[in-house]
Amino acid sequence: MSQTPSASIWLVNLFGMSIAPSSFNPDNSLAALAGALKRHEYRPLILDYQTFDYGRLFMPQEIGNELRVKLDAFHREGNDHGALDDLLNLEKRLAEHQLNIVDTIAEELVLRASQEAPLFVGFKVYSGDGVRLSDHLAQILKRRLGVVTVAGGPVVKVVGEDLMESVNGFDYLIDGEAENAIVQFAEYVEGKKKIGDVKGLIYRGEDGQLTANQRDVIPDLDSLPDPCYDEEVYPALWESGQKTMVFQIDESRGCPNTCSFCVHPSISRSGTRLQSPKKIVRQIKDLQKKFGAYAFRFTGSNTPRQFLSPFADLVLKEGLDIRYSCFTSVNFAKIDLLPKLKASGLCGLFIGIETLDEDLLVNVVTKKGQKKQRVKEVIQAVLENGIFLTTSWIYPMPRMTEEARVEMKDLILETYEGRPNSGSVVIVPGTVVPGTKWFSESETFGFEIPSKPQLIKDYVHLTLRTHVPRQLLNRMSFSYEGKTFNENNYLTDRLTSEIRNKGVLVNMTDDWMLMGKLSGRSLEEFQGDILKALLYGDFSPISEVIRAINSNSRQRVFADQKDLNWGQPPSRKAS
Repeated sequence: MSQTPSASIWLVNLFGMSIAPSSFNPDNSLAALAGALKRHEYRPLILDYQTFDYGRLFMPQEIGNELRVKLDAFHREGNDHGALDDLLNLEKRLAEHQLNIVDTIAEELVLRASQEAPLFVGFKVYSGDGVRLSDHLAQILKRRLGVVTVAGGPVVKVVGEDLMESVNGFDYLIDGEAENAIVQFAEYVEGKKKIGDVKGLIYRGEDGQLTANQRDVIPDLDSLPDPCYDEEVYPALWESGQKTMVFQIDESRGCPNTCSFCVHPSISRSGTRLQSPKKIVRQIKDLQKKFGAYAFRFTGSNTPRQFLSPFADLVLKEGLDIRYSCFTSVNFAKIDLLPKLKASGLCGLFIGIETLDEDLLVNVVTKKGQKKQRVKEVIQAVLENGIFLTTSWIYPMPRMTEEARVEMKDLILETYEGRPNSGSVVIVPGTVVPGTKWFSESETFGFEIPSKPQLIKDYVHLTLRTHVPRQLLNRMSFSYEGKTFNENNYLTDRLTSEIRNKGVLVNMTDDWMLMGKLSGRSLEEFQGDILKALLYGDFSPISEVIRAINSNSRQRVFADQKDLNWGQPPSRKAS
């Protein structure tokens, strides 16, 4: 146990302009780190800047109004009159504005530190603006306070020590699962541990060379403390109208699939580790008591039936009233469990299908064993049980034929056309991400990468924007089938538009669905209103949605009652 129980540790969530409604949900991974630190008598403080108030600051309506005008001009005229140049200049203004907001945040933190200096400051880092803004804040805090800084999170898990080539503000990185490592790091900063004893730590030695300690993979997830959402730890959650009470639950880690496009095999390793259903039910009950929480999303990369079945049994036995969703795959979906899962509150599944072409599945995607007939059977069973189904597909990808594209489109329309409340489709272009087999064995899979170090930097700085021309995206320096990243993105957009024009809901993930069903709006209205509001800085609809989600969560009001799939709560008979 720590001998300095008064030591304060700051954990920062900062990625600037929100592009998705789920950015307003609580951050479960920082809450998990807080729980681990608190167990060892440290005093964690989560500084979450992805809130309603900071959302308005990072995307002011003044710039949003200009963006609306310039986007309209671009869509009408193309770049004939410099519309794209105007958009790029506006993007630069927005980037500078966001740095100014971070400067203000830094001043507030310097003032806070005068009352209580932290032992260190930890950052959860995302690509693009997340790297840029977090690094900027870290540099200021190092300069003004002399404080130690450490970063972890999605980007570190993907690129590891290569992130150090793109930043100046982080003294250390923690790669891998961090609940134990964050405590070890605190003890190292206090002088109680050697640097080599901190799992997953990346640092520069005395010779300036980078050293990476072995990453931690925690075998027994039940040994971890619960995430901590207490008011003194996570104050943003307790401020009215700042966050939505839709919680992520870390029920499992790892995936038995080893898909070549996916980073999870390198992040979580093969195989699956589970938390016990009993522990997860206890966490859910606690969140219901504290926040009136009703909707939960399991964050495992492939939630297994070995967890879902006993979890559903326990939920039904205890009469727990919840709605939840999760990710799974065709090979691991068990059709005869679906009625019980639906009765326990399962209302959404996200299934990665990728393609129906079995040659592509084996030789490009490496998702072996998935058969076309099985895909159709699982889709049909999920829909028949009234469970919202989001399916994801990859188009284009190397070696994909026109026949494969048509077959994919036909099944999508057969599944969703004329059934607007049944689910959604997400189509993404084949994208090379560091840490995947597509990256390490790129030539085998048909990708051309002129420079892998440059592609890593491209990924680190990749900034995503919704409803804007693809020319505003940072370029990813790889190609396939003779087309660049942006050219393949265009093909994805074109197919997505064709499907949307048939009345099919697109790009509605299962976590967005949970929020939409609590918002009191149709899913189409929820998605359209919120994405436009985030893009243009008009936060009035967002304020209304946050209030509605939190109120309806407390009152257990879920979905439009006109939706026959959702009009009545599921049966609560114990099995």
